[in-house]
Amino acid sequence: MKNRLLLPALLFLCFGNVQGQEWKFLDSFVLKAPVHRASADYYKNLYITDEHGNLYKHDSLGKLQITYSPPKSSKVSLIDAWRGINIFLFYENFQEYVVLDRFLGQTQPLSLPRERVGFARVATFALDNNLWVFDDIDFSLKKFNTQFDKIDFNTPLDLILDASEYEITYMREYQNQLFIADKNSGILVFDNLGNYKTKLPFVNVSWFSFWDDEIYFAQGDEFVRYNLYTFKEQRFPLPVKTRFIMLYDHKAFFIHQKYIKVYTF
Repeated sequence: MKNRLLLPALLFLCFGNVQGQEWKFLDSFVLKAPVHRASADYYKNLYITDEHGNLYKHDSLGKLQITYSPPKSSKVSLIDAWRGINIFLFYENFQEYVVLDRFLGQTQPLSLPRERVGFARVATFALDNNLWVFDDIDFSLKKFNTQFDKIDFNTPLDLILDASEYEITYMREYQNQLFIADKNSGILVFDNLGNYKTKLPFVNVSWFSFWDDEIYFAQGDEFVRYNLYTFKEQRFPLPVKTRFIMLYDHKAFFIHQKYIKVYTF
């Protein structure tokens, strides 16, 4: 169990009894542009993208370190920096993804093959360096093998989701399970072979992360933590409106619009 503390997470968290803690304002800083997507790595760096796809890397004190500007301007649909050694960017508009190193040096943009993937609503890194893809065309979850250019697993979703009413907002693999947020029905959980397991009953969730055996997310004006195995749920009020939250070393970074506000707890 303690080994899992080595896993990177968006929430670098050491909660005791969270609901007994009080948020205390520490600092704030203004971003260069309104935030569109956000992530963090194991080394406590923050990664912020704007509406044009520019990526800003900040250190844990909020200082801007490096900026990456893409060759083509477009919104980043999903950013994944958890592992620390590289940063994954997916562009829904172009059906492309880019892998950056920690200095934000990039490989050539890679396109998803149309003969394998009809239209990816969202895609993310798998723990084995392949890709999980939510395909809108045949309404399925696919595991795309990037080395051999083939689909390893294909799970039809027509019996799991309502094809006329779904809004996929985020996807991430953790502890050999894949979690997919559908804003309208909840958070879908699959095993690492793409088999459907269950649905967590949390709607209107646009982003989430993990710590040990718990999933965390902001929902309305509350912060929610939910144990994946004991099913214990805890809620407590947020001190400020936010889209993304990053917590570590008893500091909380609340990211919203053009600011990051830092609180201790």
